[in-house]
Amino acid sequence: MLLDPVTGDLDLANGGTYTTGEVAIRQELVIRYRTFLAEYFLDDTRGVPWLVWASTKMPPETLREVEALLLAETLATKGITRVESPGLAATFDAGAKTVTVTGTAVTNEDLLLVIDVEI
Repeated sequence: MLLDPVTGDLDLANGGTYTTGEVAIRQELVIRYRTFLAEYFLDDTRGVPWLVWASTKMPPETLREVEALLLAETLATKGITRVESPGLAATFDAGAKTVTVTGTAVTNEDLLLVIDVEI
């Protein structure tokens, strides 16, 4: 089902629509990025340890760890075959306590998917 990109709620404006292609891949990617580690009760290894990192000032080595885990989440997303060079970049905004992920992935249909997600 299509999710509203702003609220994250189901978009039922037109009676609800199923997503396919690039929209579905992007939506799944954002969901994977925003899932906390152990949040999903059927697989407690799924997710990103945001709560652990929230208590740090995000030093460069932690930021590299974040990028590596987000790369793994990206490559585990159904429909994504690879991430284009130079890979993903994560920037931390200490004031807003957000991480912005940018990069480019290639889908299984050989389409470029520009990643620009704020978490």
